[in-house]
Amino acid sequence: MSDRPGSRGPLGPPDEPEPPAIEVAGRWERALAGGARPQLEEAVRAYLQRRRWFAGKARAIGSLEICDALPLRSPELPLAVALGVRVAYAGGGEEAYVVPLAAAGRDRFERLPAPRPPVAARLVRGSEQLLLYDGLRDPALCRLLFDVVSRRRRVRGSGGVLAGRPTAVLAELAPPGGSVEVAPADVEQTNASVVLGGRVVLKLLCRVEAGVSPELELGLALTGRGFRGAPRVAGALEYVRDDGRRFTVGVLHEAVPAGLDAWAYTLGELRRYYRRAAGGRGAALERLAPPRGGVLELAGSELPAAARELAGSSLRAAALLGRRTAELHVALAAVPGPDFAPVPFTRAYQRSLAASMRGGARQSLLLLRRAGPGLAEPERELARAVLGAERELRARFDAVADRPLSAMRARLHGDLHLGQALRSGRDFVIVDFEGEPARPLAERREKGSPLRDVASMLRSFDYDARAGARALGTRSLPGPAADAARRVERARRLWSAWAAAAFLRSYLEAAAGAPYLPSERAELAVLLDAFALEKAVYELRYELEARPGWVGIPLAGILALLGRGP
Repeated sequence: MSDRPGSRGPLGPPDEPEPPAIEVAGRWERALAGGARPQLEEAVRAYLQRRRWFAGKARAIGSLEICDALPLRSPELPLAVALGVRVAYAGGGEEAYVVPLAAAGRDRFERLPAPRPPVAARLVRGSEQLLLYDGLRDPALCRLLFDVVSRRRRVRGSGGVLAGRPTAVLAELAPPGGSVEVAPADVEQTNASVVLGGRVVLKLLCRVEAGVSPELELGLALTGRGFRGAPRVAGALEYVRDDGRRFTVGVLHEAVPAGLDAWAYTLGELRRYYRRAAGGRGAALERLAPPRGGVLELAGSELPAAARELAGSSLRAAALLGRRTAELHVALAAVPGPDFAPVPFTRAYQRSLAASMRGGARQSLLLLRRAGPGLAEPERELARAVLGAERELRARFDAVADRPLSAMRARLHGDLHLGQALRSGRDFVIVDFEGEPARPLAERREKGSPLRDVASMLRSFDYDARAGARALGTRSLPGPAADAARRVERARRLWSAWAAAAFLRSYLEAAAGAPYLPSERAELAVLLDAFALEKAVYELRYELEARPGWVGIPLAGILALLGRGP
């Protein structure tokens, strides 16, 4: 369970720095309190800044405080704990995180399933040493968390209680008394997930806020209505402070037997479609006129036969996603109670919505002006065109506030894109109901137009098409490179229009009569237009901050939405 200090190769992933040593006097739990606490806080501070799910990576931390340490005792681990951490930023503002950590000797650490967990610190007691590492990479700690939920256990800390709450679904998926196998989930984004027993996923909501998370709230509502287009909720982990405030810490839900998410699935379909378009079969595309009119007009017309021939499977998938998205929105609007019942748009809400859109555009364009000189020439030209269209952007957003709207506001997913739908057999299942992680919890629980989800999916199709064309290159395509590139770009523009039309047509058919849909087509056009531009402007800000090499995709998308594309 422990071993002597010393080095037998690198700890954790190869890009992780050497973890600091913390001297412990007495029981290993002393590392969580007393004189060792400041050292542990410094170690956790450095550890957090390297985690993908830490939202403050781009901000300077002013201070970090461990507010609570919830002991998760196990015969397999000398130390297992869920830390409640408060991060205060130098520029103002603070966030709360839950950080599960396990401690074990080097021998056990090296037997853990790959990839090797990142290490936060080395705990040293005389000649003994434990490694303190990411607890969700250790099956023993994961089983402890599962046990808290399944047995309704309460784990007492210094300032509150970690409480488990199972639903009836858990007994069906993981009957009590059986052993639980643990495997890491395929992705880690703004949360950390593990698969338990092959049928249940534990998602730890690493950044937490007081109140119920939409991941749990919407999941429970959909489970209660028997909606099968989203995973059923099997339980929850909540931290209840002694002052009565409640935090959703984790959600257990049904594992989806999935191969790919819709983004990866669509990329594969697009790769085959582009190759067909670049080859001899692409001649049929050459004879097609470019789509005219907006997505609403295209959604009301039939697809050309060449579209069905060359891209039929991907367009059928887009239509299926449209139907599943509509069914999700209709199910949420039918949940009883004031937290879900649709409410009318008000002029005050419309003005606030337009102002929020304009504010997001100002932030993105300010970043674009600063980044402009450093962009490559093709992107610099696109940037100049987008900056020159600022007045038109504001006008599109102002249109949301310029007229009364018959549509209603309802609950929605809040961060819907192709990466949030899993391909399961021949169907899709929608996941991740936390909402846009950068928004405060209260905003993520607000009612809004479900058309925001629709517009976000339309943008995702366009993004996937541009990313797929970008990744394809031309060397492996038949014929001269210039001809292949021209055919792929033409195929890309056609597919983007067709996929958006297939998705929207299917959505509107499945959601017909829903109270949140506008009664007039003109209203529908105004809202879809504004929400799509809002999403594209957000994409621009994201790429400027995270992936500057991709900035050409949202720039071209904004110009296309403004009717200024090629």
